[in-house]
Amino acid sequence: MKKLLVILALVAASGAHAANVVNGSPLYKPGENHFYSETNLATRSNNVNAYTLSESMYYGITDRVTVGASIAASEKDGFKEAQWNVVAANVSYRFVNDMNWKVDAIASYGLNNLWSRVAPKSHSLLDKENTTYTWMGGARIGYETSQGAVALHANYAYTNTESFNWGNEGYGANHLNHVLNIGVDGQYILNNCWNLVAGADYFGYMGRGAWEQNEGHWELKAGVNYNIDATKYVGAYISKTIAHADETPEHSGNWKGTDGIGMGIKFGIDF
Repeated sequence: MKKLLVILALVAASGAHAANVVNGSPLYKPGENHFYSETNLATRSNNVNAYTLSESMYYGITDRVTVGASIAASEKDGFKEAQWNVVAANVSYRFVNDMNWKVDAIASYGLNNLWSRVAPKSHSLLDKENTTYTWMGGARIGYETSQGAVALHANYAYTNTESFNWGNEGYGANHLNHVLNIGVDGQYILNNCWNLVAGADYFGYMGRGAWEQNEGHWELKAGVNYNIDATKYVGAYISKTIAHADETPEHSGNWKGTDGIGMGIKFGIDF
């Protein structure tokens, strides 16, 4: 009887560990005192001489509270042109952490276009005329099983030329300050090694009549992940941007895909 209880305990423990396998799930969070790193390298089919490299690092303060930081830089034609795109810090709190249901609150602060060597608009580090600052807040709700996961998210971002100039609406032709992002991400697990992922995000501009004029775009993505082991995975994906054809001042033209297809690879590890 004691041996049977030990075997059952080991099975239960292994099942609990498997539920936290790093496999590219849209609902994954590192456990307490664990780090999670995700590295991405991306390009486009119509501009394969340009690449963007990004790194996101997260730390689980507890099983519910996670802090993180991210950075992204890009280059073109063997670094003849280069740009430091983003540096940001974020925090999330998991209000609901049931076996299946997950609910997160998310907030971040970031700097955009920190430095550039791109003609004719090269600029020095933190140039006041080019660097912008973004505050973001949002929420995510998802459902996860052994077969995969589905997650819905909604985020609001405010961007301006300084961190705290809330009343200045002049940035971005009076409409890029306020952005609403609504999206869905899904994962389907094929087996212990392979899983498929897909997602769709809408970015709508809300400043000074932009929402009424349909100034926004869709980002669609699909990919496949391979689990190296329980703490590491690699993935490959493609993406497509769809926006209104600018046939009228109201941007009421048909939805149209932009030139080229985004392509990328990623590597995730928990340690």
